[in-house]
Amino acid sequence: MRPIEFYEIQARDLIQGLREQKQVSFEQLALRLLEGGETVQPKVLANRINRGKFSLALTLQLLAAMDVSTLKLPKPWAGQPISRERIPTWVDPNTPAALRWPKPKK
Repeated sequence: MRPIEFYEIQARDLIQGLREQKQVSFEQLALRLLEGGETVQPKVLANRINRGKFSLALTLQLLAAMDVSTLKLPKPWAGQPISRERIPTWVDPNTPAALRWPKPKK
């Protein structure tokens, strides 16, 4: 599983879990978003959330609409040593992490 897929699943499960915990239907959530100026149909919102493919902006809007102010973010790699296989080939492992920059996109 690619890291992005891990976070898509986490985002979906987070929003779904909070929605169920706070007992907020998709209709209620769409109305709360409308109060904030975002127009989205409940069915469309349900599809986006269930697929787990939505933007950080929508995530923040959903969290605000459900009155969520703090979160604990998951780290899939917590406690795991960095293996050579996980280091991109353009990163020199001898370079201190603080001096590394992402490889420019071409």
